[in-house]
Amino acid sequence: MGLPTASVPFTHNRVQMELLIGQEARVARRHVAAHTLPQTLSTLRTKLPRSSKNFELLQASLFSGGLKVCPTSGVPVFDVGSCSTKLKRALWDGLVELSKAVNEKEESGFDVAMAELSTLVREHTGNSRP
Repeated sequence: MGLPTASVPFTHNRVQMELLIGQEARVARRHVAAHTLPQTLSTLRTKLPRSSKNFELLQASLFSGGLKVCPTSGVPVFDVGSCSTKLKRALWDGLVELSKAVNEKEESGFDVAMAELSTLVREHTGNSRP
């Protein structure tokens, strides 16, 4: 938006992160905070669930704040409000299978999850090519 921002690196639980500071970053964080209920934050602090409910809560909060990338993790933000129920589920399943493949070297469900995600993303974008 043309407003000056700066990146401040920090470490939390041995994970390197960065925080954007400046007026634009503050405005975005305030907008997200104003649209996030305390119950939502409590729900998001649980361990990785089988359900995508927490993922959807976080994504919706960040997207409503106008963020395209999570300010703490750097993970892309999805407009889950525009997604079908099937696509939301496929996004979550794809992320879970990707996490298993990278972290646990377990890829048994990876190809199936990615194929389903690919099909549903093509439907969502109006591109039905195989």
